[in-house]
Amino acid sequence: MWLNMNSIVRCASPMLSQSSSFDVDHFKDVNDTYGHIVGDQVLQSLTARCSQTLRSYDVMARYGGEEFIVMLPETDAAQAYLVAERLRTTVAETPIETKAGRQRLRSAWESPVSR
Repeated sequence: MWLNMNSIVRCASPMLSQSSSFDVDHFKDVNDTYGHIVGDQVLQSLTARCSQTLRSYDVMARYGGEEFIVMLPETDAAQAYLVAERLRTTVAETPIETKAGRQRLRSAWESPVSR
């Protein structure tokens, strides 16, 4: 499920136990170098990859240009860390194919936070 940040804060916050945030390193450089069409391709591929890694009731939202938050209901801190590590690996392992060629991404994660 993909929501904007205001929707998450208003609707989902009360039922969440863990959240983590990450940003995609150098995403602005992709947009600046190759244009927003390629940037959109990168975002679409990124979100598809992350969706395959998350459970159906987890929530991921983009809340800035290259910033995302992942909310993990019914998840303790140890499990949240494992999910964040799986997502980080998913983002880094395989370059994203775009009209401008392969784009390799990395992400920086903040520690999971208990709610």
